[in-house]
Amino acid sequence: MGAYPYAEVVSGYTAFFLGIKSVFENVSMEVQYTNSWFDITAENEAAVALMADGCVIIGQHADSTGAPTACEEALKAGTVAYSVGYNVDMLNVAPNAALTSPTNEWAVYYEYALAAMQKGESFDTNWAEGFDKDAVALTKLGPNVAPGTQEAVDAAIADLKAGKIHVFDASTFTVGGAPVTSAFATDTDGDFVPDADDGWRFALLPPEGDPAEAAWRPVSLPHDWLISQADSLYQDGDGWYERELEAGADWLRRDVRLRFDGVYMDCQVWLNGVPA
Repeated sequence: MGAYPYAEVVSGYTAFFLGIKSVFENVSMEVQYTNSWFDITAENEAAVALMADGCVIIGQHADSTGAPTACEEALKAGTVAYSVGYNVDMLNVAPNAALTSPTNEWAVYYEYALAAMQKGESFDTNWAEGFDKDAVALTKLGPNVAPGTQEAVDAAIADLKAGKIHVFDASTFTVGGAPVTSAFATDTDGDFVPDADDGWRFALLPPEGDPAEAAWRPVSLPHDWLISQADSLYQDGDGWYERELEAGADWLRRDVRLRFDGVYMDCQVWLNGVPA
């Protein structure tokens, strides 16, 4: 269950799915969105709907206790239903159904930011670190986890810190049973064939960076540059997209409009190097 179909949420539940698949191959996942970061009623109803479809573990990328509460009630009624929460320990509301919750250790960032302030230095406001900096963690495991789970969790965390596990290792991804050979192979016309190079290029620059000095690479649209930066999902910077258009003689004395079907926040457009 996710709040919104954002890159942050999509990568979160994708990691959740890949984690389950790493220990139980024959698994499928259904996703429902609540369109809110915190809505107890909507999250409870979404969990109930997922359980009605046969889901037995309800993960969430939204902030309330609605889903864990629904799982606890279902478990008491005899339905197999467990909860993986988000941000906080859910054992208070789901003492039997809660398995664990991923959480952020904000003290790590606060110490970093305050130390920089004391030295009169700047610090990152878009900041993301992982297990290697102890910036994320799992809450206490619930009573109904399988024997050996804590040992397996500790081993996985150690491997993440050592760089032995890469959650979004595309070499292990398949579509229709076949390995994925291109990270940016996109089918926009529905013929189940990846689109050819359509001329778009992408570069990630630091704030106020110079596009002329960028390392551009070809991409196909639609494209999500946050997901492509999976190792640092909140990486600060400006995502640039560029394409050359050849204006034919038939464009003269005509209104020509450039349409974007979807652009995520803070968009600026340049035409021939001039802000449009």
